[in-house]
Amino acid sequence: MIYCLVVDDEPIARNGLMEHIRQIDFLQPVAECKSAIEAAGWLQKTNRSYFFRHLNAQTNRYRFY
Repeated sequence: MIYCLVVDDEPIARNGLMEHIRQIDFLQPVAECKSAIEAAGWLQKTNRSYFFRHLNAQTNRYRFY
């Protein structure tokens, strides 16, 4: 199981990502945040490893961290 935290300032984007995540058997959404600051606070409360991915919708390019 891969646990997913969705972070985006646009509610429509967050909702869409959460819906896509729910449709994939091995993914489980655990939280959604509207800012990096909110996400950092959530991450500090958990004890898991994370993989960060950023999609720049304006250029349609992916960044992996």
